[in-house]
Amino acid sequence: MVLNSNYNQSINKLYFNSKLVTILICQNLENILNNQLNQEYSTQANESINYSHQNSSNHMVLTYLK
Repeated sequence: MVLNSNYNQSINKLYFNSKLVTILICQNLENILNNQLNQEYSTQANESINYSHQNSSNHMVLTYLK
């Protein structure tokens, strides 16, 4: 009877630990994906700023040439 109880406790601990590890892995993956998304947004924002700056520079040059 004691053996069976120890066995059940071990199985329960193993199950709990595997659930915990799964949660941690999922959280880690979520963080990685969020970081990638933030980097893409940041890159797009920088490209947009650069494009806007280039347009305003072109506009100033054209205005000067007129």
